[in-house]
Amino acid sequence: LKPYAVKLHAIELSQPETGRPVARIRVAVWATLADRSALSLSQPQIESDQLEAFWMLVPDRFLCQPQRTERPLRVHVDDLTIASRRGQPLSFGRVDLELQPHARGTRVEIEAVQSHSPDDAPIRLTLHRDRRSDSPTTMGTLQTGATALPCSALADFSPLLKRLGPDAEFSGNIEWELADLRWQLNLRGSHFRKIDLSRVFETLPHRLTGLADVDFNRGVIDPGGRRIDIDGVVIARDGNVGGSFVRAASQSLNFGVTDDAISQYNLPYDRLGLHFNINGVQLRLTGQCAGEPGYESVPPGVALCADGRVLAWSTGTLLESTSLARAIAPEHSVSVPLAQQTASMLNLLLLPSRPLPEDGYGTGTARITRTNPLTGDPSIVEPRISGLDRPLKSQ
Repeated sequence: LKPYAVKLHAIELSQPETGRPVARIRVAVWATLADRSALSLSQPQIESDQLEAFWMLVPDRFLCQPQRTERPLRVHVDDLTIASRRGQPLSFGRVDLELQPHARGTRVEIEAVQSHSPDDAPIRLTLHRDRRSDSPTTMGTLQTGATALPCSALADFSPLLKRLGPDAEFSGNIEWELADLRWQLNLRGSHFRKIDLSRVFETLPHRLTGLADVDFNRGVIDPGGRRIDIDGVVIARDGNVGGSFVRAASQSLNFGVTDDAISQYNLPYDRLGLHFNINGVQLRLTGQCAGEPGYESVPPGVALCADGRVLAWSTGTLLESTSLARAIAPEHSVSVPLAQQTASMLNLLLLPSRPLPEDGYGTGTARITRTNPLTGDPSIVEPRISGLDRPLKSQ
């Protein structure tokens, strides 16, 4: 057969329902060859907040529809950009993709080189769609090597990555598996750098600032299978921690703390170091400042230091994993009878976002805070004064 090619210019992919732009491609060339199909893309741009829609429009169609992957496919991409409104774009000078169909499945291997990479070290992504069972699964592996990827480039797509801050970076390995509505994630060998703790804690009741690095030795998270097994180290530098957080760590996590640390409202620190291990229902936190450059003389188990002084320590007492939630919870939080049998109810029962009235439901005085007279006169608004039995005044 003679090669047959189609060349298209100024392509735009949009969501079918909303019409929102998902991706733009300057030039695309599709060729049908004797033994395979080939696709060449020039200067594609994908919107970060539309990555899920892009996945459904393009990759998902090839992975999950066998009739579209009867022949091997090779794709070459020049100057790929993932554009983000919240952070720096993620650009790749070259992307090469090879799709190989096989019995009851499809395998995709992608190699990408980040733009302006000093050593042209490739990033490798592997996807495998397995259709051998009644519930097909998609397995993926990302290996960045020494290349650090900016988390902010995907902040529009993932609220979790947005919480890491504008300068956070990821490198290392991630593995995942998707089957129906169930997913599993393995973070073993992954590294996160320059995490802005003030962004992580901005919606939490305790204060914690500084830049943190996190390294995962193990990292299996399987919500559907009710399994979590993570182990790693977090090191933070040059920040501040609220006194309420220090007290919570002492009360809920069995940290030892100095009187100076627990009495201050805002406590500056030089180094915060923790080795964390969560395995099922068990939690172990051990101070990790010892051995850090400049902290070689610090005793084992120290978790918080400032100006050479030890402020908090933890020797790895075995705790319930829910103790971590108890330490982070606000003071007005309530105790909930949590068990596997009652977990599904928590999606229906509302937890208080602020302290409840001391007299409970039904005993407060009924109030009208604002009313608009039918005559068109100015609104009647309750004055902002203490006491619930004061008369309403017209403004």
